[in-house]
Amino acid sequence: MAKTDVLVIRFAPDDRARLQRVADAAYLDVSAWARQQLLRAAADAEATLERPRTAAPARRPKRAR
Repeated sequence: MAKTDVLVIRFAPDDRARLQRVADAAYLDVSAWARQQLLRAAADAEATLERPRTAAPARRPKRAR
């Protein structure tokens, strides 16, 4: 797959520094680290979408008398 699309995300300087610290700890540049995190989050979200839903909503518990 060719890398043609670009996703621009704006961060405050403090947040950018936090991202840089965790990316450095993983020996990655910020964009590579962020790409990995986003793809993992997307995979997790897709997994929850694939779970079958029950037909009826969950019932509220009965209150004690």
